[in-house]
Amino acid sequence: MCYFHINDLLNEKKKVQSREQYERYYKSKGTIIERYKRYFKGNIGKHHIQEKYNKLLNDHQFISVKEADGTIDWSQVPIVQL
Repeated sequence: MCYFHINDLLNEKKKVQSREQYERYYKSKGTIIERYKRYFKGNIGKHHIQEKYNKLLNDHQFISVKEADGTIDWSQVPIVQL
């Protein structure tokens, strides 16, 4: 299974949030360190995102969850009690 957050696919870099923006969104202290950590986490690695995305799509076959569901004989799958 593969998941992309929309921000992973956007090549634009976001600015460091103001303290007020950060605290309103994350509901935690918006220290300068926390805001810059969030900035770097959200922006590092985006420079090559398109080529990485294309490689992933070219190197693997993907099907929908509905198609995958149709390939499994659910009567033969063991039940795991949680």
